[in-house]
Amino acid sequence: MYGKNPTISANVSSSFNVPMQFDFRQIYATIMKDWFAIDDAAMSSTMLKSYTTLDLFKKKQTNISDQMAANNSYQLGEIYPNPIQSSAVIPFSSKGGYVSLKLHDLSGRTIATLIDNKVDAGAHQIVFERNNIPAGNYILEMQGENYKNTSMLVLE
Repeated sequence: MYGKNPTISANVSSSFNVPMQFDFRQIYATIMKDWFAIDDAAMSSTMLKSYTTLDLFKKKQTNISDQMAANNSYQLGEIYPNPIQSSAVIPFSSKGGYVSLKLHDLSGRTIATLIDNKVDAGAHQIVFERNNIPAGNYILEMQGENYKNTSMLVLE
């Protein structure tokens, strides 16, 4: 719900209308512009008119790196490609300090340590090389100060 709740009287009839705070087309225009990143010309052409957009979305980052950098905390990003043939990119962010990235098999045994040291604050990415690790499902674990997250990796 966006806006203030309307006050509806107890004596409502079938001809009663709740006054609009926002035109539904403003909502559509906002979604087109802020969510789908459609430019103003295409939006005006689609909507047949230009509408004032609303501040519906608090964060307006457009990609994972921007989101992680703006977050200024620890975060493990989306690993791609996944499933992995030979190598994959692992994006992550840190607020600065110690970071550990480890690959574990499903029994919890550490297969590889990708990072185990201090990193600067901000968005980072590493390239994971499969080398001689056998095919199967693995867990990538990221740890930082008061942070721990895991993600599933599939090696083909």
